[in-house]
Amino acid sequence: MKITSFTKPKGLITLSAALILIIDPNIILQLLGAQLEAAGVMMTRILGGAYLVSGIGIWSINAPSDISTRDSWLYALGESIAAVSVVLAASIGALNLLGWVLAFAYVLFACGFVFVALETRRLSGIASTVHHHWRVMYGADFPYNCTLCKTRSEVICKLFIQNTCSPASRRNWDPVQTSWVFPARSFSDPMWSFP
Repeated sequence: MKITSFTKPKGLITLSAALILIIDPNIILQLLGAQLEAAGVMMTRILGGAYLVSGIGIWSINAPSDISTRDSWLYALGESIAAVSVVLAASIGALNLLGWVLAFAYVLFACGFVFVALETRRLSGIASTVHHHWRVMYGADFPYNCTLCKTRSEVICKLFIQNTCSPASRRNWDPVQTSWVFPARSFSDPMWSFP
């Protein structure tokens, strides 16, 4: 599964909620069985502004290279805090039954960001292995910038993934010519057969 299968819908949901919170916070809160006074409306509009920026950031994630593992974990933490807050509000009766649905949605969002964090960490580990083996073979870094791991070996990373990963795990990668040969060795060399 691509991380955009999660980040695009989450970005749209966050942007929609942000616009509603900025325009009229009571629309959402009346559905949840809550009512705001003037200070609450002001604070909710500030929250809407933060959601707007967050939604734009989440929407702009198109590949694992667009978000770091640390940022994914921070998003997961934020969603978890929101889930706990909503559960507490629903459990004391401050929110109606839809509060529990909202809490469940936050739990799902937190799980989505955990998935994104694990996926970016996995791909970063693959890129690190590729870079290490390239340095062992040629004594230098590959001279191209890598969007996967933000270092200098995009072509190496893609070729490594294409030649060593299962077809299911490389669906996210653009096809690269497998017959491309490096100065001294090709990817058909046994050196590229990792356990």
